[in-house]
Amino acid sequence: MSLINCILLFAAAVQAKRVVHNWDITYLNTSRGLDQAPKRGITVNGKFPLPIVEAEVGDLLVLNVHNSLDVPTSLHAHGIYQHGTNYYDGVGMFTECSIAPGSNFTYEIPLKQSGTHWIHGHTAEQNFDGLRTPLIIRDPRERWDYDDEYLFVLEDWSPWTMQQSMDFLLKPNLAGLPLNPPPHGLINGVNGTLTKPIKFEPGKTYRIRLLPMTSFPNLEFVIDDHDLILYEIDGVRTKPKTLKTIRVTPGQRASVLVKAKRSRSNNYSYHVTMNSPGTPVLAGALPFTFNGTVEYDPKAPLAPTTVIPSEEFDELTAESLDYLPALQTDRSLFMNATWGFTPDVVLYDTFDYVEFRAPKVPTLFSALTMGDKAKNPLVYGPQTNARVLKYNEVIEIVLFTMASRLFAADTVFLGPFQYVVIRFRADNPGVWLFHCHMDWHSPNLRSVFVSAPDVMQRTLRVPQSGIPTSGNVVGRNDYNIDGAPILPALLASPPH
Repeated sequence: MSLINCILLFAAAVQAKRVVHNWDITYLNTSRGLDQAPKRGITVNGKFPLPIVEAEVGDLLVLNVHNSLDVPTSLHAHGIYQHGTNYYDGVGMFTECSIAPGSNFTYEIPLKQSGTHWIHGHTAEQNFDGLRTPLIIRDPRERWDYDDEYLFVLEDWSPWTMQQSMDFLLKPNLAGLPLNPPPHGLINGVNGTLTKPIKFEPGKTYRIRLLPMTSFPNLEFVIDDHDLILYEIDGVRTKPKTLKTIRVTPGQRASVLVKAKRSRSNNYSYHVTMNSPGTPVLAGALPFTFNGTVEYDPKAPLAPTTVIPSEEFDELTAESLDYLPALQTDRSLFMNATWGFTPDVVLYDTFDYVEFRAPKVPTLFSALTMGDKAKNPLVYGPQTNARVLKYNEVIEIVLFTMASRLFAADTVFLGPFQYVVIRFRADNPGVWLFHCHMDWHSPNLRSVFVSAPDVMQRTLRVPQSGIPTSGNVVGRNDYNIDGAPILPALLASPPH
């Protein structure tokens, strides 16, 4: 190893630090400053918005969490690989037992990647009720790419809770979504109609980070008479691509670079639009546009807006800076995201007509304690829709959908009757949830990938917990899964 490399490694080790947050997760009855009825939200330390988490590559993120709710909770760092730390992925009853009411848990997450990410609740879709905040990880090597940055975080906030939503959605003969009254929009934690100016200096370059922490709507961003240069998608640096507008969907993140004009003669408007995914208009609710100002000079006139461009952004046309050749597939999985109907016409979102139910023993603990039986999907229960992957196996997923969906892999948007092909190498042993990221779909539209359980058993160690942490889906050490959740028999279409 060269002297220069030794110096660089030493410098990185010295600069690495612990980024510590102490969070008390609690309830707060609030309207978030919007003209609507308050609801019981879920927040941190009794305040909205939640504290933004900022760090650098190489830091250790430490979240000391106390649960003051009357139900379990957990936290997921969305977009973080968790290589070797699967038990800190925060998916309740999959990678952990969830944090019981009145108890504590500490997440210690090594930050090995940069980019725009976020942290949100991953038990009972508590994200919907406010448990969500940005996670910004900077790479010092990128500081020369731009002069300054701005963050646009979009939230939808509804006067009804997630539980009220699910009670509504699981009624017989239901047609439609619980959108009366419709959700309102927050930008950076405040009413979107109160957007503040962002200041540009002539000739400088600005990074705009876009993060829709939403349950349903998209975020679309435009600056009048300015180009947007694609810089990042879901934490991955991309080759430059010039856009007039960019749309990102719930769970996705993007960054664009904007080159400021050389003159202070005008100010310009920016526009943040909440859109309905998959359909251009949702009567009475979406789209809704919030307008702000790009300020070059407080005394300069505002250039008039002639048209606000709006178009889908095809993330599959973005190219990573880290070119990799196409993977050669070892095994293909066909997954159909579709609806199933009970005889009394209750509609469920499913993969292949399997409605999801949480196991009694977290899936990670079953994988770690069932020995060679952990290679058999049966031990995880039929209701988890588990797929067991071999170490370093290249998996191809052919995913078809009957309606608008967002899948966390990291995140890809599919409109009605579209499909996508995803390939990945199963090189990160652990239990990983594959699911829709629209909160109303997420409770049922789920599947579990159990990657290399034999390797997990040799390499992973998990913190202690308070519920059964060994055995199959119901805690036995054999293939007897009596007592696993009973699933309804679903029909492909409503009975007549």
